[in-house]
Amino acid sequence: MLSINGVRLYSLKEFQNILEDSYNLSISKNTISKKSKILKCAIHVDNRPYLLEDFCTYFLMDFRRPKPITNSIKETIQLRIEQAKKLMSRKSTKHEIQITSKKMGHTL
Repeated sequence: MLSINGVRLYSLKEFQNILEDSYNLSISKNTISKKSKILKCAIHVDNRPYLLEDFCTYFLMDFRRPKPITNSIKETIQLRIEQAKKLMSRKSTKHEIQITSKKMGHTL
């Protein structure tokens, strides 16, 4: 599991699995990768894109709702994304970012 200051990050594969398991949507990784809305919000860790838990929630809410999401929710999500991107871009973040290996079960 990967997290930044307690906010869960999902790989594209995990996001794809959520869509398939919860919503019976079969979406290929290539389709997810090509959607700029998704990749623009990705945070790169070791050159791999990850999506904030907030973004996944926002995406699924947006997908399920017949009406568009309010601007205040979009602004809140965007702010969390920007804060995480700033955190990731700073050079002294190694001690602030907790990366937990699923398989190993320890913090790297």
